[in-house]
Amino acid sequence: MRTMMRLFFFTFLFSFQTFAQSGLNVSQGNSVDQDGYLTIGQENSDHIAISNLDIQAKLNNIHKTLYLNYYGADVAIGGDNSALSETQLRILGTTDASLIGDGLMVLGPTSSSNIVIDQNEIIARNNGATSTLYINRVGGDVEFFGTGAGSFIVHDLPSGDHNNLQYNASSGQFYYDNSSRRYKENITTLEDDWTKILNTRAVTYTRPEDPCRWEYGYIAEEIDSIGLTTMVGYDAEGQPEDVRYDKMVIYMVEMLKIQQREIEIQRQEFANQQKEIDNLRAEMIKRTSKAKRKKKNRAEDFSNS
Repeated sequence: MRTMMRLFFFTFLFSFQTFAQSGLNVSQGNSVDQDGYLTIGQENSDHIAISNLDIQAKLNNIHKTLYLNYYGADVAIGGDNSALSETQLRILGTTDASLIGDGLMVLGPTSSSNIVIDQNEIIARNNGATSTLYINRVGGDVEFFGTGAGSFIVHDLPSGDHNNLQYNASSGQFYYDNSSRRYKENITTLEDDWTKILNTRAVTYTRPEDPCRWEYGYIAEEIDSIGLTTMVGYDAEGQPEDVRYDKMVIYMVEMLKIQQREIEIQRQEFANQQKEIDNLRAEMIKRTSKAKRKKKNRAEDFSNS
C-alpha cells in the first residue's frame, strides 16, 4: 500500500511537471474532502486529492500518510536548491520574523495564537502581540547542550525577592530553592565541626575569559580540603566545582550560637564574681565599721577614767 502511495505521488509529480510545461490550468473543482480539483488514483483505494489550497493522501475519505520524495534527495521550499546540504528539508530565504513579519514559517492563524520562525528566531505571537512561548510544556526534559564555546544566555530577567535558582553541575539540571518540610524527608539534625568555617581563606581572582574583571570569594578545592564538603558542589567526576555560598550561613549561625553560649557562660561567671566582690566589699565595710566602733568605745572609756 505504501509503495502504491509513493507511486501515485511520483506519478503526480511527473504529471504536474508535464502539465506545467504544457500550460495546463485546472481552475475549478471541489474541496479536498470531496476529492478536490484533481485526483490521482482510485477513490476506493490509496489516492491523492488536490485542491487550490490542499494536498491530501486519502483512502475512502480517511486521511492517510502523505509521503513527499520518500526515496529522493532533499526537499527545498523556495530559493535556490543548489544551497542544500545534508539537510532533508530546508526553507530558504531571509525574511525576518517579528510581531508583524511572517519570517520563513508561521504555525497557526495570524489572527490568534501562532509561532513565527526565521533563520535565527522563534517568536510566539497572538494577533500581532507578544505571547508566551512554551517548549515541551507537558513533555520530558529540555536539554541545552553544546560542545563548542557557546554559552546559555538569558536577558532581561525581572527583579524581585523570589526563589533562588540552583544549578547541578553533575546532571545539568536547574532547580528552585524551597525550605518547606512538605518537600523534604528524613529530616535530622546536622552535626559538624562548625569551627571549620574559621579555616576558610578569602581570595581575589580573575577568570581567563575576562582578565580585567576582579572577583572575590573562595576556592572550591580549598573548602573541600578543610572538610566543608556540605558547602561544595561537585561535577559528574566528583571533582569540586563550586562553593555553595548560601550554605555558609548555616555554619555562621551555628558559630553564633556557640559564641552566644560562651558569652552567656562568661556573663554568668562575671555575675558570680561580681557577687563575690560585692559580698567581700560588704564584709569589709562591716568589719571596718565594727573596728571603728570598738576604737571609739575604747577612747570613751579612757576619757572617763
